[in-house]
Amino acid sequence: MIDSFYMTIITMTTVGFGEVHPLDDMGRLWTSFVIIFGVSGFLYMIAEFGAELLEFSVYKENKKKRKIRKMKNHYIICGYGRMGAVIAKELHAKGYSFVIVELDQYKVDKITELGYQSILGDATIEKTLEEAGLHQASGIVVCLNNDPDNLFVT
Repeated sequence: MIDSFYMTIITMTTVGFGEVHPLDDMGRLWTSFVIIFGVSGFLYMIAEFGAELLEFSVYKENKKKRKIRKMKNHYIICGYGRMGAVIAKELHAKGYSFVIVELDQYKVDKITELGYQSILGDATIEKTLEEAGLHQASGIVVCLNNDPDNLFVT
């Protein structure tokens, strides 16, 4: 019975080592417990590390949202294509505050690297524009990829 339990533990944990010298039942039992608690401890550590990373990511996102919520008399740029990028560059050069609403995560990452405020979301949805501070904004620039969406937002 203990032999089968021991071999199951060795196989499931992929430890699979050969014994240096034959173990009695107590030796096998002890080795099984060490393997179980060792692997469990390692998995717990990985889970905690992942949770910390997730919490930090959520913290950064919430901090960004709070900063955007506090903005007043800023501009909202809908879309970060060629035109949106030029407008953002000009507003930044002139010292105006602005938020860019973009649907593409890759572009949002790029915007963040440039130090601009951004929101990942669809500018055709009113809630997204409200998150960007629509009611406190001085103006909105709509330069999305297609004209129907541009008309809809305006």
